[in-house]
Amino acid sequence: MIEAKLKENNEGVLAQNNQMPVDKKAKSSNPSKVYWKVFKTSPLGISGLVILVLIIFAAIAAPILAPYDPLTQNITQRVQGISAEHWLGTDAYGRDILSRIIFGAQTSLTVGLLSVLASGVIGTAIGIFAGYKGGKFDEILMRIIESIMSIPMLLLGLMLLVALGSNMTTLVTALSIGLVPSCARIARGPALEIKESEYVKAAIASGASSFRIMVVHILPNIMGSLLVVVTLNMASAIRIEASLSFLGIGIQPPTPTWGNMIKDSLSYLTTAPSLAIFPGLALMITVIAFNLIGDTIRDASDPYIIRKRG
Repeated sequence: MIEAKLKENNEGVLAQNNQMPVDKKAKSSNPSKVYWKVFKTSPLGISGLVILVLIIFAAIAAPILAPYDPLTQNITQRVQGISAEHWLGTDAYGRDILSRIIFGAQTSLTVGLLSVLASGVIGTAIGIFAGYKGGKFDEILMRIIESIMSIPMLLLGLMLLVALGSNMTTLVTALSIGLVPSCARIARGPALEIKESEYVKAAIASGASSFRIMVVHILPNIMGSLLVVVTLNMASAIRIEASLSFLGIGIQPPTPTWGNMIKDSLSYLTTAPSLAIFPGLALMITVIAFNLIGDTIRDASDPYIIRKRG
């Protein structure tokens, strides 16, 4: 009789559960849809995204969009102002400024993307491994990361470029090393917390390897934070590349970059300030666009903000 009573109660509970309305908001959301929903409600995020898409398009289509060869010199047309022939004028060597800015976007985005990809992969792997393994591995790896963080990125780039020579490979290497700590620290914190969760312990009990746990169970749960860091690191990489080129030890002339364009214009700041203003504006707008996108992705990763806007 007791068994019959329990069976009856269980059937009643099941029937009640089957009749309960399903809360659509409780269902797991697609991360891409969540991000897009937050972007649509953020004018600054949309503005940053549109600006970045235009910059990337200009960099990819630089050979088509640029009206002139960025390396072609014409001494008879040096330091000319805005005109129908040269929309942003010409520099001290008679080169078209608009063409050099467009090709400079190609250089800056290439350096930034390569640096961020390398530092993101290495830093994330170090952070997840240190957080998951813990103990001596965590202590040793974190002390190495902290020692790298103690050196400013600009100074690190200066040292490596002076020691190894000024070229794109060395510049990307220097920026990648400088950006690794931010990715490692972001990945380590959640890894320490996630490895103690029930589903990770269940995976370990079922015989899952450490590599599988780190890739399948830990990595997807920290992608939101990593996207924020990667986006902000792109802005930092572009800014540091321009600074190093401005100092004369980054990408070397005649390759057009925004940093060496500003450097070449120093002698004309009072007579032709537009030589520095236009590449400076391009650099500023690009950095701001990445920061706006990073801030919006951070909002999309915050459950409180999602509920508030939802």
